[in-house]
Amino acid sequence: MGNKTDIFEGMECENLDFNDKKRDRVKNQIGQVAPTLMANMDAIVKLSEDSGLDSRFFDDAKPYIEFVKDKLGLSANQVILLSLFAELSCSRSDVELDQISSHMDCSNLKLLSMKTDLDELCQKGYLTKCVGRPPFRGDDKCFTLPEKVIKALSDNQPFIPESDYDLSLDTFFSRIHDIFDENNNDDDIMLKIDSLMEKNPKLSFVKSYKKMCKEKAFNPIERYIFFYLCNSAVNEGDFVSTTREMLENVKPFVKARSARSRLDSGECSLLKENIIENVPDNGLYGSAFRLTRDTINSFLNSLCQVEDCSAKNLLKWDSFAEKRMFYNPEEGEQINRVTDLLKEDNFKMVQQRLEKCGLRKGFACLFYGAPGTGKTETVNQLARVTGRDVMVVDVSQIKDKFVGESEKNIKQAFRRYADLVKNSDKAPILLFNEADAVLGKRTEGAERAVDKMENSIQNIILQEMENLEGIMIATTNLTQNLDSAFERRFLYKVEFKNPSVEAKKNIWLSMIPDMNESLAERLATDYDFSGGQIENIVRKSSVNYILTGKEATADDYIKFCDCERINKKDKAQKIGFVR
Repeated sequence: MGNKTDIFEGMECENLDFNDKKRDRVKNQIGQVAPTLMANMDAIVKLSEDSGLDSRFFDDAKPYIEFVKDKLGLSANQVILLSLFAELSCSRSDVELDQISSHMDCSNLKLLSMKTDLDELCQKGYLTKCVGRPPFRGDDKCFTLPEKVIKALSDNQPFIPESDYDLSLDTFFSRIHDIFDENNNDDDIMLKIDSLMEKNPKLSFVKSYKKMCKEKAFNPIERYIFFYLCNSAVNEGDFVSTTREMLENVKPFVKARSARSRLDSGECSLLKENIIENVPDNGLYGSAFRLTRDTINSFLNSLCQVEDCSAKNLLKWDSFAEKRMFYNPEEGEQINRVTDLLKEDNFKMVQQRLEKCGLRKGFACLFYGAPGTGKTETVNQLARVTGRDVMVVDVSQIKDKFVGESEKNIKQAFRRYADLVKNSDKAPILLFNEADAVLGKRTEGAERAVDKMENSIQNIILQEMENLEGIMIATTNLTQNLDSAFERRFLYKVEFKNPSVEAKKNIWLSMIPDMNESLAERLATDYDFSGGQIENIVRKSSVNYILTGKEATADDYIKFCDCERINKKDKAQKIGFVR
């Protein structure tokens, strides 16, 4: 029996024979040099598989490598790397170096010896380093092939980066967006932004920035934060960022921690110079900051505007038409109490006393009950009587299919409301209309992504209700599923029941002044309708009058009422044979 050395030598020879046969088969399949970049890069990929980048590979792949070299003006190593990245990026957006080494069956050290080639491919725009990879992956081990590079190669053309000189302000910030998107280190980002500004000295933004830096002393991390917030405002439409978001790309961790400390303590020069300001946040992701209104007006006025009180979803108090409301005695008493509270003199006095006692200043009210019982209209009339605008939160638009976006939307809604409270003479009303979808019981041990998102949204709302300094009213049709944590946070909980017979009679008479009282009482007694249902019938009689020119009779109103009632069990006909 042979020794171990003989056995391994035999295995090695067999493996060499197998690889030689495989190479010959692949070489025969590839054929001659083609006239396109993609075809020759594909040949390089096939020949490089399990090659170990040995001399045989370079001999076999030479004509294909030479074609791509001449076409793109790259070195041989750069052509090989680019071909492999192009191949592997077809199955995933980002490619790691160990995937390249695994394909070629060579060591990572051999690939790292090509670091200069990788850096040059990045400088020429053919590759970009991936952003936000976990620290253990390393900043220089994961890359992606930009779409514009893939398009150029597909068109059989070399990739030529666009010029960075003499840019418009829009294009300038488009480049800044690319810089943030393609780099995950604050030093690299600022180096490229500084270079971009040197190439565009005539831009008003660049002039204002240089003037600011000349007058005020900002350290490198503060300059980075300034550009991060500018990029978010202009390119993302997001004026507010948390410390976690802003400092994610700051390396090393010690530097990021120091910057966070200076921001939280108010020692950051950007805060002291009123370039940025702190924004109330829910506490889950750290403090939040944004550019001040003056900074936006000075630097970004032509690119973005700060939302003001006339923005969408804000209804002015004087836009609500006066409407007489009829309540049952118990709910009427509660509504009167809320109305008195929201009158400005009372509201300010109560808030001052609560603050003095160390209690929360905000007021949250829950209006619950069946549809059509007057919940939303009550909010409108409260706003009209007390002179308070209403900021409406559209719950259906809050929820987003993308992870994290729903939470971001709800935080932005509360931030904007806090701005309105701060900048308005009277605190507006924050209205969550039909809020069943966000006030339900939280799911314990949530595993599904949807349940986790629901829980996260509810936690944010609960925290924001703790910090509320204004007036929040939520309306809902269902209360059986109301989370107990929400129940505790609503100071006033008003149940809207279907109106009593007397209230219904008054609603009929207020909507149809010519109706005689006996008919109004009969309709109120026979039909247990909400105010919304009665309004439907009145509208139907108005339409009928417009079409026929005839006033509705008592019989007409009874027919309209019968048609309005979907559930007609009390008047259901018997089914069966008639004898």
